[in-house]
Amino acid sequence: MLPVAAGIRIEKITVPVLLGDGVDLGWLGYPLTVIFIVAVANIVNFADGMDGLAAGICAIAGAWV
Repeated sequence: MLPVAAGIRIEKITVPVLLGDGVDLGWLGYPLTVIFIVAVANIVNFADGMDGLAAGICAIAGAWV
């Protein structure tokens, strides 16, 4: 919740082919941001398991952005 308290939030969902300019989320952006951050942390945790796979996945994702 710290990023949301700092004013960081998901403002718009865009799918260029389907939605054109996108859908403005308004106040729903705040809970969606918290849910997204928790979901990404859990996805990385599940991918890591016992074999250290998360380090490679996060390195590739970090290099991509």
